[in-house]
Amino acid sequence: MAKQLGDFGQFWSMVWQQKVEKIVMMTNLVEGEKTNCEQYWPDSGEKKVYGDIEVVCRVEKVYADFIWRQFTFSQDEQNSEERNLHHFQFTAWSNKDTPDDVTSIIEFRQKVNALSTTFDGSVIVHCR
Repeated sequence: MAKQLGDFGQFWSMVWQQKVEKIVMMTNLVEGEKTNCEQYWPDSGEKKVYGDIEVVCRVEKVYADFIWRQFTFSQDEQNSEERNLHHFQFTAWSNKDTPDDVTSIIEFRQKVNALSTTFDGSVIVHCR
């Protein structure tokens, strides 16, 4: 993904244009020695610029089966509009097998759906 998107500027531009307010990630970044996904967001408390989009990771909470992050992001310095984005990363699903119990994935889905949105925009869901 990083090689295709460079610094992830195109990805964040799409998030801005589509008014995305939730990203659901169904994989870990690394499992064993295999990279499943590149980190396309800043670490907790940090700010990064991707193309013309500035992204700040305001909150990162680690739960037993998932990680919830809240970002604020804005498009270049001239635009004063700031948007919020919720990033949910499900971490309890191994790349090599299926879950023994589906309770955690059902609870994860309920958490994702429970957060209201402002724009009624797109939700990005990606996995392995």
